[in-house]
Amino acid sequence: MRVARLALLVAVFWAGVQSAARAQFCPGPQPEIEPNGTPATATLLFQAFGTTSGLFFGAPAAISPAGDVDVFRILLTGGTRLWLSVDTGGTQAPGATTRDSVLEVLAPDGTTVLEQDDDDGTGNGQTNVITSGDASVIAGLHIPVGGMHYIRVTAGTPRGVLAPYVLMVGVTEGVNPETEPNDTEDMANVPAFIPLTGGLAGPGDVDWYLASVPFHGDQPFVIVDGDPERDGTGTDVVLDFSTLFPPLPRVDSSTARGAPPPPAEAAVLPFLSNVRVSGPAAGTYAIAVFYSAPGCTVPVTLQSFEVR
Repeated sequence: MRVARLALLVAVFWAGVQSAARAQFCPGPQPEIEPNGTPATATLLFQAFGTTSGLFFGAPAAISPAGDVDVFRILLTGGTRLWLSVDTGGTQAPGATTRDSVLEVLAPDGTTVLEQDDDDGTGNGQTNVITSGDASVIAGLHIPVGGMHYIRVTAGTPRGVLAPYVLMVGVTEGVNPETEPNDTEDMANVPAFIPLTGGLAGPGDVDWYLASVPFHGDQPFVIVDGDPERDGTGTDVVLDFSTLFPPLPRVDSSTARGAPPPPAEAAVLPFLSNVRVSGPAAGTYAIAVFYSAPGCTVPVTLQSFEVR
């Protein structure tokens, strides 16, 4: 108990220092700019805050009309890990027909697909109501060679109109192991600001993590990679949240449909909370918790940010 409290105090202090120092570097919401259907016309994601700050940002957009393709570009350093989630939850715009998204990361050649996902994600529109199990997540993708990379978002069906969605983006360097025991909330680990790798011994094992480091009311983005080794053996992780606040319902939408098919989960929480990781079987995972920063709030009225 004392160790957990000391860790939280250290994290809170460091969060305050980091938050004040980094506020000026926050790029804020980065809406798509149409046309952006190819790597040549991709919307640039301005990542001024570096790769280890623990911050994330949202890129609001829409797949509209049917058949639309959105491509974003981001400059990445070799050895980093990319964490992405397409939140298709919340209030839909008039004319929307689906919440189903497909997410791909392309290599610097703009053609090679490094990873693709369909339906791993949960859409909650930054509320405590889940409205979609057809969102997409790519978590902890290792970037072996630096350079401009491309993120492509499409609807799950050719005739689908997906309006709106928000692409959540976080980048990290390195990982640390979890510290056991952390199977009760008062022993929770603090994954700030480096992702932690963990393991479940079986269906009765649980791991707790703090997502409650206060950034002056900013939101936490929790994302879990169910196959950090990318060895084809995935862990079906399940996320539950602290009962100290009105909790988000259980997040358990992973289907591992993708190429390759690592399972993943993610949610942008509407409040600071704590996260419990469990699963129906033994396995390994990696968890990252990012935060929005002052001046870098995630858009809520999503459609109004789209630029055409």
